[in-house]
Amino acid sequence: MKNIVPNLAISTLLVLLVFSSCRESDLEDDLSAKQTYSFTFNGKSYLLVKEARSWQDAVSYAVANGAYLAEINSEEEQIAIFTQLSTFADINFNETNNQFGFAAVWLGGNDIAAESVWVWNGNNDETDVQFWNGGVDGNTVNGSYNNWGNEPDNDGNQDVLCMGLEATPINAVGKWTDLDGSDNNLFFVMEYD
Repeated sequence: MKNIVPNLAISTLLVLLVFSSCRESDLEDDLSAKQTYSFTFNGKSYLLVKEARSWQDAVSYAVANGAYLAEINSEEEQIAIFTQLSTFADINFNETNNQFGFAAVWLGGNDIAAESVWVWNGNNDETDVQFWNGGVDGNTVNGSYNNWGNEPDNDGNQDVLCMGLEATPINAVGKWTDLDGSDNNLFFVMEYD
């Protein structure tokens, strides 16, 4: 009888270790099973996940894989990401169309907490950095970079950020647009530090 408790503790520990290892392995297998495209820029790694998801699901997926939705802080970073997506990533635009029928990918910006207060918060935690204030005629905050087209317009509860992969009637290709994060399912770009 004396060996039951130590053996039970050891068995429980082994089960927890196996479960923990399986959980990490499952995440890695899940990520490797997806159609992805990876690239680097300026010491950071990026991963395009070619699976259409809501913005919140994309954020959750990024966080579960040790990343966050991409936060673009310079024109050079914008050009690098857009060039990779539009030239090398082999994206089927029809698979990442927004509700208006134009291809786009999720980025990590939003104004969920306060309308017209746009922040980078690609992991949806309580830490964010404001980069834009206002609507179409708004302004940058502290000299932050932005690449809005004729946006943000908050047309119908549009509180999250995407980058257009093709021109629309009101925006040039590559410009940022605000969209409803629940009613749209797009591919997304994850960023790793």
